[in-house]
Amino acid sequence: MIIKVQSVLLFGLYIVPLIIAHRSIKCDRSCGSKRLTFPFGFSSGCSIHLNCTPDGAIVIHDFPVQTVTSDSILINLPAECGRSIDAFHHLFGKNYAPTSHNGILLQNCSTPI
Repeated sequence: MIIKVQSVLLFGLYIVPLIIAHRSIKCDRSCGSKRLTFPFGFSSGCSIHLNCTPDGAIVIHDFPVQTVTSDSILINLPAECGRSIDAFHHLFGKNYAPTSHNGILLQNCSTPI
C-alpha cells in the first residue's frame, strides 16, 4: 500500500507539472480559413512553425505550401533560374528538413549557378 501511495505522489510531483507546462505553450494553428493539426502552426509555440500571409496562404519563407499532413509538407518550388542556392536553407528548420525522398529539379537553366 505504501508503494502505491508513493507512486501516485511521484506522479503528481513530476508528471502533472510537465502536463501543465505543455498546455500553457500557445500555438496558433489557424491561417485564414485553414487550420493545421499538431505539430504544425503559425506561432513560436508550435513545434513546426510555418508562416501565414495576410491573404491566408501558408508559406515557408517565400515557398507556397500546397498540402500539410501529420508527417509531411508539400511545397511549390516555381522554376526560377536566378534563384540562389542559399534560398533553400529556409527548407531546413529545427524540426523539419528535406529527406532522401525529396529532389530539387533544375529545368531549362542556361546560366551557370
